[in-house]
Amino acid sequence: MAVGAVTVLAFSSLLGVSSASADGGRDGGWRSNPMEVGKESGVAYHYANPSAGGVSYTVGMQVYKTTKGVIQVRAVPRIAKLSKASRVQVDVAVLGNSQRAVVINAVPVNSGANRMASSTTGWAVVPEGTCTDYRARATFSVRWADNTTSQFVVLTDLKKICGTDKWDDH
Repeated sequence: MAVGAVTVLAFSSLLGVSSASADGGRDGGWRSNPMEVGKESGVAYHYANPSAGGVSYTVGMQVYKTTKGVIQVRAVPRIAKLSKASRVQVDVAVLGNSQRAVVINAVPVNSGANRMASSTTGWAVVPEGTCTDYRARATFSVRWADNTTSQFVVLTDLKKICGTDKWDDH
């Protein structure tokens, strides 16, 4: 099996949503859906050449407040075919802090004939009254139209998540 080179172009955008700027409903500003934070997005090209093929990817975290007020966080990686990619795959999704992996999902998710593959880790509870720096990491694989494969890893910056209903983007 031939392994092809891949060039990854990443750009960072921290998408923290403070409780004041969320929906402002009965839940103290929290949405009923998880909010995305600490996202890294980019494009990877086969052999550093856009005409040879490309994929787009996003790795981020979701923060959610349960109905009991518990703050949870998980990693959410996605990869999509742009051109000349036969298959894309999320090999591993990891939610970690500055010291270690907290939750790992090592079950590969392959796009098959679909355009995209996405995965999540399980939820990690953020202890009440604490703030922890979390990050997401994903390992991706691509099978290109020329039957070579590429693999690359994306790691997000650390993002402070607090275990309180007054969590905001610090």
